[in-house]
Amino acid sequence: MAVERTPRPNPEPQHVEDLFAPELFATEASSFSIDTGVVSITFSSHRYDHGEAPPALKSVVVGRVVLPPAGARKLAAALYDFLAKNGMEPVQRPKEPTGVQ
Repeated sequence: MAVERTPRPNPEPQHVEDLFAPELFATEASSFSIDTGVVSITFSSHRYDHGEAPPALKSVVVGRVVLPPAGARKLAAALYDFLAKNGMEPVQRPKEPTGVQ
């Protein structure tokens, strides 16, 4: 009996749910960057610093997601589609003037 040792190509890996995966709350995606070919998204949360009088509102970095370009494109497209399907159409940027006025 021959045993197949070459894995079969699978275009989409199986999703495995982890109920204990960390969850992150962020108020905003505060910055985006591309460095050495990977896309980084920095998330921040608004918090009051009660060490100051009066307490000052600050934007504190709470985490980052770093993705290869293909993953970043898939995230952007999926998020846009998800928001649009749920009545939260992303705001469209105003068109820049094309001529002299």
